[in-house]
Amino acid sequence: MTAPYVPVLHDAWGTAASEEDTLVQARFVAATLEDCGFRTTIVALGPQPEQSLRSLVATRPRVVFNLVESLQGSGRKAHWVARAMERLDLPFTGAPAIAMAQTNSKLTCKRILHQQGLPTPAWSTGVWPVDQANDLVLVKSVWEHGSWGMDENALVPAGRAAAEIRRRQERFGGRFFAEAYIAGREFNLAFLETDQGVQAFPPAEMVFVDYPDGKPHMLGYDDKWDDSSFGSRHTQRRFDFPGHDQPLLERMTGLGRQVWAVFDLKGYVRVDFRVDGDGEPWIIDINVNPCLAPDAGFMAAAVRQGYTAGPLLERILRSARPSSPDVDGWG
Repeated sequence: MTAPYVPVLHDAWGTAASEEDTLVQARFVAATLEDCGFRTTIVALGPQPEQSLRSLVATRPRVVFNLVESLQGSGRKAHWVARAMERLDLPFTGAPAIAMAQTNSKLTCKRILHQQGLPTPAWSTGVWPVDQANDLVLVKSVWEHGSWGMDENALVPAGRAAAEIRRRQERFGGRFFAEAYIAGREFNLAFLETDQGVQAFPPAEMVFVDYPDGKPHMLGYDDKWDDSSFGSRHTQRRFDFPGHDQPLLERMTGLGRQVWAVFDLKGYVRVDFRVDGDGEPWIIDINVNPCLAPDAGFMAAAVRQGYTAGPLLERILRSARPSSPDVDGWG
């Protein structure tokens, strides 16, 4: 019997550090699938994605392992690939197109969270109230993830938010916005779809070690992608917590499950939190199809839960679906 064919689809055809990480992930996923008995190839979506997808259809894959995080260098277009596969009836792993569109746009994501009564920091695309002018805000890209376009200088008083948004849009392109900065702890919570429902993995905290006074406890782009950077060398992931943290961990897990239900998520997801000085958690990001490289946060949590790579990827494959509603109009 011929082994099922599962191509690994990705978008890394540029030179950014985050794209090299995507290539590492694609090679790891492909090698693991082969170890599990699947036939596979790595397929890169280049400047002509339509041609790549048409070629995929002709190969009649059992499932496409979708690692696409952007299209033609733009995170705003990532869900277009999922939408095309839905229309072509190609089963693929992870989030459907509509969930990708809603969560990849940080503004759309935050609006939905706010409408559903879920805690997310205040935000603005321009001027903040005068009485909040001295509060710190973090200027972020609307569509790009992985802390793209972000460094310590992106943390400014709210009174300077509009000017910093304009400056970063001129420098990096795309759209930026300002989000209230939560000075406190940072957590990542991973979730996996199973036959028994959504499984929550052990929560992880990113610990900022030996940061000098005045240095913000945050990770910019270089901190995440340059192993020699201060942030990379001085942050650690931990899974062990004192008993008094248990109510907080349970609350964040509950919020993560609500996020899954609100966005009708599928496959595997990581939800990121900041926790303020009063112990209140705030949702700062929802990462559908998070990185599966061996050193990535989702895989670390999966290992902590007791998974090895093969059974984890097979579980993700079993949750693949071929269709979902159209996403035209999300932006």
